[in-house]
Amino acid sequence: MTNIIKKEIESKASDLIKDFSKHQGKTISAPIPVFEMAEFLGYHIDFRNDGIYEDLNILGGLLVKDKIIEINENLGKQEGRMHFTVAHEIGHLLMHASGYEGNEHGDCKQDEGMDGTKENNLEREADLFAAHLLMPTSEMKKVFFRLRKKPIKMTDYRFFGLLKKKRSKRQRALFVSDKIRVQGGFDNVSKLAFLNRLIGMGLVRGISYQKNKFNQKRS
Repeated sequence: MTNIIKKEIESKASDLIKDFSKHQGKTISAPIPVFEMAEFLGYHIDFRNDGIYEDLNILGGLLVKDKIIEINENLGKQEGRMHFTVAHEIGHLLMHASGYEGNEHGDCKQDEGMDGTKENNLEREADLFAAHLLMPTSEMKKVFFRLRKKPIKMTDYRFFGLLKKKRSKRQRALFVSDKIRVQGGFDNVSKLAFLNRLIGMGLVRGISYQKNKFNQKRS
């Protein structure tokens, strides 16, 4: 994915926030209300547990003709993943829906949090859109530099209290990033997605994108 495409995706997410803020008559900030945004775009959120959604690995899907975003009902227990999935499908809607034939787009494997490893470019783009929508760059920088003077290096173990070296790099990174997530009010973002966003912005260094412990799909 080129830097130009990345900038275009960020711009689309930013434009949606601006348009929705204008519609609401107030500035929208974290936590970003993606459910309300879907309704603003004319789409209904439908929680499903039948058909393909009997497979717990299927997170959600986009029905363009019917103007429905489907979400696996089981995600109600995982607020961060649920909101990321809605934001991901909004990304498909704004960037890819015009190219869909029929009423839905195809299956896509998904590791929440924009780990950057997907082979399908459309899925990578939708993940990046979701990350920018839920975690706008300006807000991320604002809260980060309110708490930290410079990017975090994972070779330094002293963040928000002493972290023991015996903790894994992943554990240390999640611990530190979650402190920032909570302070910033990103309540509907998972710890993993927030960490990966910080890594992508270069604000957490010395660690690569982190994957979920299991794969799940969006259809």
